[in-house]
Amino acid sequence: MSKYNNKSPNRKFRNGGKAGRYKVREAPAGPSSFIHATTPAHESECLEKLLLERECLSEEGRNDEHKEDALKILETILCKWASTIQDRMGTSKWQRPRVALVTFGSYRLRVHRPESDMDVLAIAPPECSREDFFSTLVTMLEADARVKNVHAIPSAFIPVLKLCLNEVAIDMLFARLSSSDRLLEFQKQSPPLFVTQAATSTKDVVRREYVIEDADFVGVDEASVRSLNGARVSQIIKKMVEESMQSFRVTLCAVKEWAIIHGLYSNILGFLGGINFAILVAWICKRHPGEKPTTLLRLFFQTYSIWEWPLPLSLTPVQREPPPGVIGSIPIWDPQINPRDALHLMPILTPTYPAMNSAYNVGIAQLRRMREEMRNASRRLEQGEECWREIFNDSDFFFRHNNFLQITISANEESDFVVWKRFCESRLRLLIGALETPQVMVWPFARFYNRDPTIEEAGPSTVKSCIKYESNFFVALRFAPGVDRVDLRYPISDFALKLNNWERRVDGMDLGICHLSQMELPPFVFQGSTHAVQTMATADPKRRCRNELREAANTGRTRLTPTLAKSTLSDENIALQSPTKKAKNE
Repeated sequence: MSKYNNKSPNRKFRNGGKAGRYKVREAPAGPSSFIHATTPAHESECLEKLLLERECLSEEGRNDEHKEDALKILETILCKWASTIQDRMGTSKWQRPRVALVTFGSYRLRVHRPESDMDVLAIAPPECSREDFFSTLVTMLEADARVKNVHAIPSAFIPVLKLCLNEVAIDMLFARLSSSDRLLEFQKQSPPLFVTQAATSTKDVVRREYVIEDADFVGVDEASVRSLNGARVSQIIKKMVEESMQSFRVTLCAVKEWAIIHGLYSNILGFLGGINFAILVAWICKRHPGEKPTTLLRLFFQTYSIWEWPLPLSLTPVQREPPPGVIGSIPIWDPQINPRDALHLMPILTPTYPAMNSAYNVGIAQLRRMREEMRNASRRLEQGEECWREIFNDSDFFFRHNNFLQITISANEESDFVVWKRFCESRLRLLIGALETPQVMVWPFARFYNRDPTIEEAGPSTVKSCIKYESNFFVALRFAPGVDRVDLRYPISDFALKLNNWERRVDGMDLGICHLSQMELPPFVFQGSTHAVQTMATADPKRRCRNELREAANTGRTRLTPTLAKSTLSDENIALQSPTKKAKNE
């Protein structure tokens, strides 16, 4: 039986710190022990230049015409959709408000990348229901030649409709207002759609954004409250950091780039997303006005590397009473009342009513990884001038662990692959949580390694019928002291069963899970890694692998049971069953 090195910088096993019941309190003014010197101005200029070169930061005033054009097209489609419903209900043509499309997230804060998804919220009049949004609108979008990869997720905590319009990826939320008054008022102040369509360029018409107010929360359902809240956060943050907007933008883009490099950027996988990082950076900017981006970057990692989660972080005092005009009580984040809130590990509260935890997805394994990487970044930033460059070096994640699970998502057709990958990605957080036990610590890496079969088809030895669209995701494993064997068949088989029972799964949609030691990792995880080049230059790979095996044998470290061997993880208990075969069995 093979023995695997359980290399780990933390010899003492920790279970991640579960949140208990505690009182909600506003976050403190900041660690008083920090003594920071303002960094030279040229450092911030160099940081900004680096981010521009990496296309992490857009030039101030840049107009993304292709994205603005996509917004106009989507607004037109939404208005046609609403009109069909209003026709059916006999609504007067003189009292028909349009659907207001509100941007939020990275695009609204101008910290987006060229390839970033756009987050939008469709604010609809009372005639348009959520059921129509996820049925008749989906049908209309699928029939439009400009739209592809439509994927509705109505059962999500915040229901979302994903699509790609003219090569622009869009995540669209939905909120249905109880009254049309404010939509009609906004419509009178906005240019008619035919004026926008007639414009030869997005520069000809300045697109106005609907401003979400307290009155919009009157009489709406809980899903609409969550959707409105998320979009409103961007509006409030933008106003809150207005005087230091450029420093906020540069710092936030730097933090996001760091998180992407180190596999920490993905809300759907249980890490933090754009709006979470925006709140964290805004909190730093609010308490240190006038500071340069490199100083704010140091303060960011100094602060959050020692933050005592689950102490909630809030930009503003939590408002418990509903605003004037809002009838009834809307649930706010409060662990004293709601037991589910008391289980949240990383409460990052929205600065709006009702206060909600924007980081409700964060799990034990993900929080552990973020804490570790923030401590590493904080230590590097304390080393002197221009040391901030080091936090943008390639991650050494795959050199810090010796045991991994490789999750491979694949499909025969591109359209099937997009839908299948989105579904599997939305469920991977459940697998990560199930693998976490007192015996096993899980260290997920939030990056997918995609394989494009259209490129490989050019090879002379390629068999086209065997080629699949494929994406790979990796999770590292560490073991508690004294643990000799682990058996992960149950959580993996249970996860595979849930995916196997998805009603939209068709032939060709597959998922495989296998165990790998560090020496068995595929080469593509090291491509472009500076750390990999340095490591390979100082040691022969075969000799290094033999030394690691010898060290594992001598120290008697954790072994994996045969059920986790690479050759047996793809058996019928863990691999997905063919939908055709499954139907015959039933």
